[in-house]
Amino acid sequence: MNPAGDPVNSSAKLREVLEGGAEELGISLPAATVEKVFQYLSELKQWGEKINLVGTDNLRELLTEHFLDCLAPVSLLRPRDFTLDLGSGAGLPGIPVKLALPEIRMVLLEQRQKKSVFLRQVVRTLGLTGIEVIQGQAETPGIREVLAGTFDAVLSRATGKLREVLAIGPPFLKRGGKLLVFKGPKAEEELSRLDPLPRGVNLAERKPYRFSFWENPRTILVFEKN
Repeated sequence: MNPAGDPVNSSAKLREVLEGGAEELGISLPAATVEKVFQYLSELKQWGEKINLVGTDNLRELLTEHFLDCLAPVSLLRPRDFTLDLGSGAGLPGIPVKLALPEIRMVLLEQRQKKSVFLRQVVRTLGLTGIEVIQGQAETPGIREVLAGTFDAVLSRATGKLREVLAIGPPFLKRGGKLLVFKGPKAEEELSRLDPLPRGVNLAERKPYRFSFWENPRTILVFEKN
């Protein structure tokens, strides 16, 4: 862990990284939102010392490897889209997207109780509205029946192999809704294994993105429900 005086974790340096990374994605974060971002990172760090949230409590890594990465689909969403974060975990990507798009309606679906408690704490601490935490599994019949055909967009980050995500995610979408899947450098390789795609979806868009502090580009794969 970095010592307290290490400039890599200083407030000014981290703000510079946040604002620069967001700018690389074409996103401008108001000062009030920046404050909420650091409240969220603080909660991630504190809770991460007690329960396993994302595998690190280093503030710079939380910011660069997680928070900024989660802003990648913002340009693909409309401000009022009803959106599901599938297997939200520590609120990634749902909470960063909500902070960047305050008007969006968001549901965080998380099966584990401790992480669900954390998510509710974050929602209260940040004073977020238009966001709900549901504890449960996407595969549970009760969850599927209640939420089926409900959402304009579904977000999937680190929730499994592409084949599994394409089986789980689309039933939650309205017709014409979009499933946005975060993938690393092997996105095309995964896609090639799924030729043809499952019935009921088509690949609508690939959005590659990268940051100046990363070596490898990443991709958002956008699937549309027929």
